[in-house]
Amino acid sequence: MNQRLRRVLLILYALVLVVSGSCIAWKYCDYFTSQADYRAAQEAAGASLPPPDPSARPDVSTPPEASPPPDPVAEVMARVDLAALRETNPQVVGWISIPGTALSYPFLFSGDNQYYLNHTWSGQRSSAGAVFLEQACSPELTGFNTILYGHRMNNDTMFGSLGFYDDLEFWRAHPSVYLTTDAGVYRYDIFAAAQVGVRDITYALYVDDPELRRQVIAFALEHSAISTGVVPTEDDQLLTLSTCTGPGASPHRWVVQARLAQTYPLAE
Repeated sequence: MNQRLRRVLLILYALVLVVSGSCIAWKYCDYFTSQADYRAAQEAAGASLPPPDPSARPDVSTPPEASPPPDPVAEVMARVDLAALRETNPQVVGWISIPGTALSYPFLFSGDNQYYLNHTWSGQRSSAGAVFLEQACSPELTGFNTILYGHRMNNDTMFGSLGFYDDLEFWRAHPSVYLTTDAGVYRYDIFAAAQVGVRDITYALYVDDPELRRQVIAFALEHSAISTGVVPTEDDQLLTLSTCTGPGASPHRWVVQARLAQTYPLAE
């Protein structure tokens, strides 16, 4: 190998190292910035949740219309200060949390499914994005199938925790999703977790027909990676948490689905 060729190869190698290092540095900076942004959201909202207490696990058999038993997580969620968050971004709808995991964030509604793919809750541009409502869903969470989207980050932030729901023991430790809005606190009990296609019935909207609702539920139970024993009916309201299956474009998504089990009033 002559000296000129060796020099060219060394320059190319150095350029590869510089570009690779810059990409890694950018990604690290992006992660750091987005995490700082969401820590600020938690501080502003006062959304510091206690770890789950197995002895205080809610009774999943309690019907939604019954008087709810005390729930320490719901009590904390009822005090989340959404008004403080809306001073930064009026598109904040509420707060979502799965106790004992990293999933604890504001969720938003912009009327489209694009903006919050690469913007945080405060509007900062970031690959972490934000948790946001499907554009066709009601911000009042009144539909049969409410869909929330979030990225599956490599550091398990955002919707990264959802990937662990292929393990029944993880579900047993984290069986419920909590949402807070201006109307109250909602506890949804998880009944299924699966990889699905983006055109599957999982994403059906405007589902008014009882038979079609039963088909949505049957599909979820049939394809679930875990068997929870929680079986919704066509009269239930569902929550579908949707995230990607991994890096790169894919026609599939990983979803965790839950049924509305209980509502709680906001703190006075």
